[in-house]
Amino acid sequence: MKKKLFIIIGLLVVIAVGVKFYISNMFDEYDAYMETVHIETLSLDDIEDGTYLGESDAGGIIRVKVSVEVKNHTIEAINLIQHDNGRGDSADVIIGDIVEAQSLQVDTITGATNSSLIILEAVQNALSR
Repeated sequence: MKKKLFIIIGLLVVIAVGVKFYISNMFDEYDAYMETVHIETLSLDDIEDGTYLGESDAGGIIRVKVSVEVKNHTIEAINLIQHDNGRGDSADVIIGDIVEAQSLQVDTITGATNSSLIILEAVQNALSR
């Protein structure tokens, strides 16, 4: 009986250590990705009318998919297809800021800076194809 209990406890410790390393690695990849995010200045003059799809994935912590509708070199609408946010609050309101400013050079949302950046990157990815 003691031997079985010892084996079970040992297995639980091994599983816990493995999960800890997996989560730690996932957040390390996330942090490294966030350091590489760079939002460019957007020129709508070169973008034809249409609906453009874009996405961005910060190491599985934050995932965003958007569709961007452009008409007469103007962003008419941005539809958030998917927004899985990680450690911060949702930054969905930044979509309205982008449409209003007709630019990706908008302020990020306090408390949701990384989600804001990933949404901006998804829109950038949609319009740079």
